[in-house]
Amino acid sequence: PDLARAAIVGGATHRFATTHYMQGMEIFYGKGMPQGQLTDRDLDKMASDAPGMVKFYQNMHHPEQKDYWRTFLKGVWPMWTTPTSLAEEEVKKIHIPVLLLDGDRDEFFTVEEVTELYRLLPQAEMTLIPGSGHAIFQTPGKTPLFYALVLEFLQRQIPKAS
Repeated sequence: PDLARAAIVGGATHRFATTHYMQGMEIFYGKGMPQGQLTDRDLDKMASDAPGMVKFYQNMHHPEQKDYWRTFLKGVWPMWTTPTSLAEEEVKKIHIPVLLLDGDRDEFFTVEEVTELYRLLPQAEMTLIPGSGHAIFQTPGKTPLFYALVLEFLQRQIPKAS
């Protein structure tokens, strides 16, 4: 927060590995998903069991980097599968404008969890996108709304020329 003037947080909260979160992980990545560090074998199994997941990540990244999803998941998986939380006292110290942008049908984070984060952040704004899950920008019909909200928030953060 010392380096940023504002932040946009989509599909997240200050707690990982809650019951709802882990249920969403199992739906998306398959039952018996590995915990902690991923191996190439783990990724091969995930690709076989959940081809939709691979397509999801391939759509998020540059088309010439079709295997980047492997690098991405290896980097974030330990955080995603380890019960961790940011202390409420730490969250309250974030004194920059933060836009919380979540779907009201998020498979990983409940509306209540996002609302809790909203109440902890001194300068938070919260937007729930109706009928959207975790990946708002990939939800049919929601992409224009997602980008409009992001742009409007960012434009308000740009200092006005005097």
